[in-house]
This record gives sequence, C-alpha cells and structure tokens, in this order.
Amino acid sequence: MRAFINRDDLDFTTIANMMPVQEWDLQEVNITGLLEYPTQVAKFNGVYSLDLHFPSTFGSDQAEIHFIGLKGEFSERQRRAVEAVYEARPIPGDHKVPGDMQGASWNVS
Repeated sequence: MRAFINRDDLDFTTIANMMPVQEWDLQEVNITGLLEYPTQVAKFNGVYSLDLHFPSTFGSDQAEIHFIGLKGEFSERQRRAVEAVYEARPIPGDHKVPGDMQGASWNVS
C-alpha cells in the first residue's frame, strides 16, 4: 500500500511514477482481521487529503477492502491571512545595522 498526501492531481498514470510519502508491505492472510502497520507519523503532519494506492492484489484479478481505520489527532484546518509589510521605496536609514556596514555587504563572509 502506498500513501500520498495533499495531492489533487493524481490518476493511475501519474501515481505509478511518483514517490509515496510512505509505503507498506501488506499481509495477505490474517485470521483475526486486526493489523496495525507502523507509520512514520512525522511525515503526516498537516494532511488535508490522503490517497491510498494498492499496486497489487496478491496475484488475483480483484481485491476486497472491508475496512481501513486511521488513528491520529484531528486538528481543524486554519486558513489565516498573512500580515506582510512591503516597501515600495526603501529608506536605508530605517534599517539600522551595527557600525558602518550597510546593505548587502553587511555580515557577508
């Protein structure tokens, strides 16, 4: 199983050549039906879209998926305006630097 996050442009042609965020080797037979696969949690921060790709079906023509459970903490997606200040005509005197160093030459090694 391959996982892709935050992509709105996926189809079966493009997904075959893409690197997933994470990939798992699934087990074919499980009597209890309870499996947990280790996930690299740090790679799944800020997910708003999750696509799962199953590239094979253990030699069969079809596969049946009865349930996929996801664990984690839900956090509301927050969209906020970014406050930025732009200078149409910068005034060097507004930008204090130590000593007599000014402009691009300040602190350059």
